[in-house]
Amino acid sequence: PIGVTQLTFVHRSRALKCLLYLADTKTVETLFKKPIEEVKYFLKCCIYLAEFEILNIPYTYESFHKSPKEGMIKGLWKNHSHEPMAVRLVTELSLDYKVYDSQLWNGLLQKLVGFNM
Repeated sequence: PIGVTQLTFVHRSRALKCLLYLADTKTVETLFKKPIEEVKYFLKCCIYLAEFEILNIPYTYESFHKSPKEGMIKGLWKNHSHEPMAVRLVTELSLDYKVYDSQLWNGLLQKLVGFNM
């Protein structure tokens, strides 16, 4: 927290991207006391969580990490498929977490074309 305002995931991901760009692997691993792969996974989660924040969908790192990804993706699709940003997010999450449901992808591809994405 900074003052009474808490850092958003947008802030966290931007700061971590800068750190990973500027610092060498050993320094990052020393700071986090974790292997670089775990730090990069944390960054990936923060980037996704930043997009959820923009869509006003409340997730913490823990709830995102523990959530069954297929259910989360399908819920996001069901409730936000009319929003271009959410369609892109569903696409990225589906690819990243290997969710290949044919009905979902049929709808996704139609929306991507419809939104000229």
